Amino acid sequence: MKIHTSQVPDIEDVGIADNDIDGFLKDLLASVNRECAQNSNDESETRPVKMSFDLVDVPVSEIPDVGMFRDIINRCYDDAVTTDSKKGEEFFLNAKKVLSQDKIKILLISDEGTRGAGGEFSKGGKFYTLVVSKGRTDKDNVYSAGSFGIGKNAAFAGSELRCVFYASNYGEAGEYYCMGKSVLTSWSNSDGQNMSHKIFFGGNGDNLVPETSAEDLPNWLKKDERGLCLAIVAPRIELKEGWTHGYIASLLSNFFVAIHDGDLQFSLDGNKVVLNNNTVLGYFSDSEVRNAAKSSGELERLKLSQHCVEAFTAKEFVSEYLSVENLGEFEILIKVAEGLPKKVCFIRNGMYITDTLGHFGKPLVRFPNTRDFIIIVRPRKIDDASSEAIKRMENPEHSELTTSYIADEGEVKQLKNSMLELERGVREIIKKHAKMEVTATRTIEELREFFTEPGDDTQSNDTSSEPDPTSITTNPGGRKGYRNLGVQTRGGNKGGKGSRGNKNTKKRGRKGSGSGKGDKKPVPIQCHSVRTADPSVWQIKFSTLPISGFVELWPEEESRSGTDAKPIKINSCSVPDASIASGGLNVRIPLTNSTPKSFALTLSRNVGVIDMRPVLKEDQK
Repeated sequence: MKIHTSQVPDIEDVGIADNDIDGFLKDLLASVNRECAQNSNDESETRPVKMSFDLVDVPVSEIPDVGMFRDIINRCYDDAVTTDSKKGEEFFLNAKKVLSQDKIKILLISDEGTRGAGGEFSKGGKFYTLVVSKGRTDKDNVYSAGSFGIGKNAAFAGSELRCVFYASNYGEAGEYYCMGKSVLTSWSNSDGQNMSHKIFFGGNGDNLVPETSAEDLPNWLKKDERGLCLAIVAPRIELKEGWTHGYIASLLSNFFVAIHDGDLQFSLDGNKVVLNNNTVLGYFSDSEVRNAAKSSGELERLKLSQHCVEAFTAKEFVSEYLSVENLGEFEILIKVAEGLPKKVCFIRNGMYITDTLGHFGKPLVRFPNTRDFIIIVRPRKIDDASSEAIKRMENPEHSELTTSYIADEGEVKQLKNSMLELERGVREIIKKHAKMEVTATRTIEELREFFTEPGDDTQSNDTSSEPDPTSITTNPGGRKGYRNLGVQTRGGNKGGKGSRGNKNTKKRGRKGSGSGKGDKKPVPIQCHSVRTADPSVWQIKFSTLPISGFVELWPEEESRSGTDAKPIKINSCSVPDASIASGGLNVRIPLTNSTPKSFALTLSRNVGVIDMRPVLKEDQK
């Protein structure tokens, strides 16, 4: 193979900055995995499509026409120095270092069960579009994941040399194409001519054509079975450091649906790791995989994927269907259970896209008064319209849904309205399956002394009976994991002569039987205790609080039958002035104008049904 370069007009001046490439650097590992896997998934002939990832060391001398390549790198470096391009200097200085070593690492990503990339090597041909064209795609199938034609640049972003080779076995007769490409900067040849920033490795240095025989090529460029092999030369550190576990975490997080459905299978490091629908669950609990996900900030995504695969495996998803005008039909899968993260996953063609509709003003992060759940939203397989609509709204990285890349204003407005309708439909399904009900109401008479209504100082002869102010009622149809404690203060219907009553001050007597009525009217105080996604953390919410005295909480875990309550120790309270008792069984919160009515309480262990047992007192004696 020989390098092919071309002269360009002097007006063409290209530097090292390239947004089409650099845009993938922010999440490089996921971008490379997503682009390669979705391309293979699109070209499937049989299922599952089998993909392999291998990191190999080869002699630098095996890079085709490496001498010429070094010379071009040096000339690009000289141009960066001349133009005072600090970023260019840094890039090419490192490239010179990489090519000066005896060995070089290459990341090989290969697939089986696909058609490969062939066709005529001209505009419109699959292999030509893959290697040569910019901003073009040959994917007119609505189930394909790509629609921009720039996703292939993720591989260039992953190379310290921006150098990628492609080897394709295609056609019934096992025809072969092989070509390399490096995306650098403008440079000047020995004659001072301005040369293109695109460097091609092909079968003929004088013409832009691929190699059509693997006979004289190194082993890492051979492709014996039908399919495509992509070779990233000198992968960046994100793609090679502790690489296997990072790849496993990324593939699980992005393709858990395709793996479970048997559409994709992944192997790594010479088949030492195999991810398929039989082995996938075991890797979620692998400590090194979880650590890799944590290091990349993707641990929560990995946990979400695990919840979904577990629900698929145990057949715990409930299926609903939505038909949305101008979008098509969608399958909505929902599971409701304790400990789930309340997430909505948008999936297309087996690939995770996003869990938010933030670009439509609906981030999907608040679901008040619902039990824990997970949801998968995906186009129905028999309905091409929904898949096409979602595909058009995906960004180039396939990680967001937005109308920003659609030019037609009418279509943008139409899609925005339809996405809002989809969001409303999803919320209705959540309400149908995960709505949380009030489970208990408690009235505590001792709080009456703290609340009065202004101007209510008249005495009444009303002797009508009132409910017992210390009554407790329970709704047996309530949902586990939620408590609503209704705390009420009440004026007495009889007073004046009791042991603590006083007719002159109209103070209601607790034990009296006089005819005077106290000066307190019922003032309801709602105290809600709602468990968060972390079963040990509860959100405490009061409807109102006095501005003096203090409130104490004495949490107890209740059994399913409502008996045998067990005290629970408190670890922390988010209110700054709160004090936890030495034994941890209660927390005391001083009441002032600035006391929050909502705060978090962290308990020593996870619980499902709890009674916070609130007590309000006038002072802290």
